[in-house]
This record gives sequence, structure tokens and C-alpha cells, in this order.
Amino acid sequence: MFTVFLIIMDVLVIFSLAFVPYVTRKTELFGVSVPSEQIDIPELMALKRRYRNVMLGLGALLIAGTCVFGANADFTTPSSVFVLVGAMLGYVVAAFIAYLPCHFAMKRVKAAKGWANTP
Repeated sequence: MFTVFLIIMDVLVIFSLAFVPYVTRKTELFGVSVPSEQIDIPELMALKRRYRNVMLGLGALLIAGTCVFGANADFTTPSSVFVLVGAMLGYVVAAFIAYLPCHFAMKRVKAAKGWANTP
């Protein structure tokens, strides 16, 4: 039963991190301000999709690992719980690592498009 709880927690964390670019302010993408009329250009949409797909792929690995390890884990020992919670925290760190290239790509797009004066 604890494994089911961890899978639910995994899913909540995965979806909240994978869809961050879709729920933040429309004039900000990966921490970079964008003119509101430019937010739907193909380059930016592709960047959002790439980030989402990477996060969902890593999330699928997290859920698979939780299922495999959770099915064989003895939850009476703290070490089993630490491994599964550590995997979730590792996913959060991976999300930050995946976010950085997108942030720098956005800065390059902003400079190339001449949006430097955008607040």
C-alpha cells in the first residue's frame, strides 16, 4: 500500500514539474521574459515540448523504479523509504538540471530576436 502512495506522490511531482512552462506567466518562459505577442512562436513551443518530454521520460523511469523497488522493499526499515524518497528528490534535481539548458536557450533566442529591452 505504501508503494501506491509513493507512486501517487511521484505522479504529482512529475506533472507539477513537467508542466511548469505551461502554467507560469505567459510573458515568462524558463525564467526569461518574452514579449506577450511572441510567446507562441514555434521555437518557444518546441522548447516547452522538449522540456516536458524529457521530464515525462525521466518521470516514467522514476515510476518504474518505484514500482520495481517498492514491490520488493521492506518498508519496516528506514533505508527502503530513504531510497524511494531519495529517488524522488533526485528527480527534482534532474528537473533543475533539465531546466538550465532551456533557460540558456531562451536567453539566446531573446538576444537573437532583439527582445533585450523586454522587462
